[in-house]
Amino acid sequence: MNKDSFPYPIKLVKIRDSDVKPNQGNGGDAKVFGKVTPELRKNFAAQVNNINELFKDRFKNNTVVPAVAKVKMKNEAIAKSHRPTNLFSKKTCPIIGVGNSNELYLEVTPTGLKNLEERIVNSNAKAVKANISTLSKIEPFLPEDAIKNTNLSNYSDNNKYVKVKLFKFLDEKVNAAVEEELKKHLESNKAKIEKKINYSDNISVYKVLVDDDSLIENIADFGAIKSLSSFPVLTAYRPSQAAAQELENLPVFLPSDEKSYPYVGVVDSGVSSEHPYLSPWVEHTEEYVLPEEKNHFHGSFVSGIISYGDRLNGKLSPYDGVKIIDVCVIPNIDEDYGPVGALSEDELVEVLNEVVPRYSGKVKVWNLSLGSSDMCDEESFSDLAVSLDQIQDENDVIFVISAGNYDSFPIRSWPVSPELDYEDRITSPADSVRAVTVGSISHLDTKLCKKYYPSPFSRKGPGPSYITKPDLVDFGGSIENFPELVKKGISSFDEDGNLIEDIGTSFSTPRISALLSKIYHYLGHQPSVNLAKALLIHSSIDMRTNSRFVRKDKEYLGFGKPDDIDRILNCTKSSSTVVFEGTLYPSSYIEITDFPFPEVLVEGDKCYGEIYVTLVYNPPLDSNYGFEYCRSNIEVTLGTTKDNGKYSGQVPLDKIGGFEKELIANGMKWSPVKVYHRKISKGIENNPWKLRLDLQGRSGEVLEPQDFTLIVTIRDPENEKQVYADVAQQLEQRFMYENLVVNKVRTSI
Repeated sequence: MNKDSFPYPIKLVKIRDSDVKPNQGNGGDAKVFGKVTPELRKNFAAQVNNINELFKDRFKNNTVVPAVAKVKMKNEAIAKSHRPTNLFSKKTCPIIGVGNSNELYLEVTPTGLKNLEERIVNSNAKAVKANISTLSKIEPFLPEDAIKNTNLSNYSDNNKYVKVKLFKFLDEKVNAAVEEELKKHLESNKAKIEKKINYSDNISVYKVLVDDDSLIENIADFGAIKSLSSFPVLTAYRPSQAAAQELENLPVFLPSDEKSYPYVGVVDSGVSSEHPYLSPWVEHTEEYVLPEEKNHFHGSFVSGIISYGDRLNGKLSPYDGVKIIDVCVIPNIDEDYGPVGALSEDELVEVLNEVVPRYSGKVKVWNLSLGSSDMCDEESFSDLAVSLDQIQDENDVIFVISAGNYDSFPIRSWPVSPELDYEDRITSPADSVRAVTVGSISHLDTKLCKKYYPSPFSRKGPGPSYITKPDLVDFGGSIENFPELVKKGISSFDEDGNLIEDIGTSFSTPRISALLSKIYHYLGHQPSVNLAKALLIHSSIDMRTNSRFVRKDKEYLGFGKPDDIDRILNCTKSSSTVVFEGTLYPSSYIEITDFPFPEVLVEGDKCYGEIYVTLVYNPPLDSNYGFEYCRSNIEVTLGTTKDNGKYSGQVPLDKIGGFEKELIANGMKWSPVKVYHRKISKGIENNPWKLRLDLQGRSGEVLEPQDFTLIVTIRDPENEKQVYADVAQQLEQRFMYENLVVNKVRTSI
C-alpha cells in the first residue's frame, strides 16, 4: 500500500547542531561520611592485616595467583562519585569488579596489602580520608564465597561437570598465568578442564570434569576462582494436557509468492517437516537434537502463534504471516513420550553463536520460549543472560525471552497475598538486558484472576539491579480453580496439526516476537535495534486501565501489552509522535529549548494534554561489575522554563530523592529503557517547553559516544484537537525531519 494511505506518519526529527551544548566541568572536595578517627583507621588496618595473614600460606605456595578481598561500602556511599579509588589503586589493591550494590572486589597481593595498610594508617590526604569514611568492612573472598548461592544440583554420577569462573585481574599476563596455574590445581584435585567457553568478552567459563565430588571444596580453594557451580539445564516448559478444537474454519495459510514476509528465528523443540499448517512457513531448519529425542509439541505451538497470528482466534489481519528459521535444540523431557535428553547452558551458547550469525542478515528477531530452574538474582546478572547480551550486540538482533512459569503451590491469585512467599521471580535467561522479556496476562475472567490481569503462572521481576523485567506482557492463558483446577489456554497447533489449547509465558512470548518482526519488516527502512524496541515498548499499556503501567504492578506487567502494528507505526489526528535518534557524547548534552508543544492544547495561560516518553539505549556492559553491569546512563527530562530561566520538569514530574540505590530502584537510574507518562488534567502554566538528555558513566568507566532513541507522544485525551497538524506545522518551521514510512505490502524481489 502506498505511504499516502497513512495520513498521520510518525516524524523522525533531526537533532540540530544548536541543540548540542558543551558540558561544564564540575568538581569539589569528596564527601566525608563520618569522622575518620585513629581508632577507625586502626580497625581497617587490622582487617587488612588479617587478610594478609589468612592468605600468607597461599601467597607463599603460589606467587603467581593473586587473591581477592571484598569491600563493603556504606549504603549511603555507593554512588560513583564516592568510589574509594584513591585508597584502592594499582599501588595498593586495585578494584577489579563489583558484587552486590555495596560490594567491591579487590585484587590483593602481599605488597599491595602492605601498601594499603600503610595508606590507611598514615595518609592525611583529603581524598583518602573521604575514601576511608565510605567503608564498612574489608574481608577476604573465601572458597565458601565461590560456592555460596551456586547451584550444584545438576552435578551427579552421570554428569560430573562443574562450571568454573575466574576473576579477571588487571594485567592480562597475570590472567594467562592464572589459567595455567588453574590446570595444575585441578590436576592435583583429580579434575581437568574439558573445555573453555567464552560466554562473552568478560566471562570465560571452564567446563571441568571432576572425578571425586568430595574434592569440590578443595577445588574452590584457588585464589582466582570467582564461582563454582553446575551448568543449568534449559527446557521448554512442559506442555499441559489440552483438548483438540475444530479446524473447520481454519484453512491452511500459505505464503504468497507475491509478498515478502518478516522472519523470526525460533529456538525451540522444532517443527515436523510434515506439519500440514506450519511446514510451508519454515524456510530453514537447523537440527541439534537426536532423532529419538525429538518432541515437536512445544516448537509447533510456538511457531503456530508466530506464523498464523490472529487467524487462530478467527480474525484476519493483513499483517498475518511470518516465516520461520527453525532451530531444533530442545530435546524431549517427557519420559511418557519417549527417550529424554537435556540441553545444558553451555550447549545453548555454542548453538546460538553458530546459528545467529548465519541468519543475522535476514533474521532480526529470535524467539526463546525457554528457561532454567534458576531464579534470577537481585543484584547480579546470570552468565547466560550476559552471553545472550553479547550475541545480540555482535549480530544486531533482539532475543525475545519468556519470563518463566511459576508452577508450584500455593497457586497465586490476584491480588497477590503479601504474606505468602511464592518464589515466583523470573528465571535465567530472562534477565538479559538487551532482550525483550515477556510475561503473561489472562485473556478471560477466572476466579483466580480477571481478564487482563497477570496470569497465575507468570513470573515477576524486577531483574538484577532493578532493571524492568518482564519488559512486556501478552496473552498466555489462565487458570480456573473452582470447582477444580482447570487450565484456560490460548490456541495453536500440536506437532500433528491439531488445534489445541495450552498455557504459559512460552506462548505469550511468540506474540511479541511476531509483532517485533513486523515492526522491522513493515517500516520503509530497517530500524535500529533501539528504534524497533522503543516503538514496541512505547505503544504498550496496562490493559486493565487502558493507560500506562501502574508502578506497583510493574514487577508483573512490565510496561504493559503492546498495541497492534497499525497503531504502533502511525499517529492520529489528535496525537503526534516524534522520534529523536542521535548520539550523546561525554563532552556534551542535548537541549532542545523550543520543543514543539501543540498550541491547540493551550487554553488561556494553561497547558493540557497527555504526554508519553520512551527512552531506549544500549549501554556498554561489563559483567565484572555485577550490580553495575550497565556502564552508562542517560537521563531525559521534558519540562517548561519560566521567564526568569527557572526550569520545571514535567515528564518525569520530579526527581526521586534519596541514596543511589533508591534512585536505581524507583527512578530507573542506569536502566537502558525508561518510560514516563503524565496526564495534565488540571493544567500547568504555559511556558516554553524544553527537552534535555544527559549522559553519565559509572566510576572508572571511560565513556564512549552513546546512541539512543527517544520517542515522545503528545495527545488530546478527548480525541478532539488537531494535535498532529499543529506539531507538524511547528516542525516544518523550525526543524528538519522525515516521515517514518510504513509499507503494508512489500513485493518479493
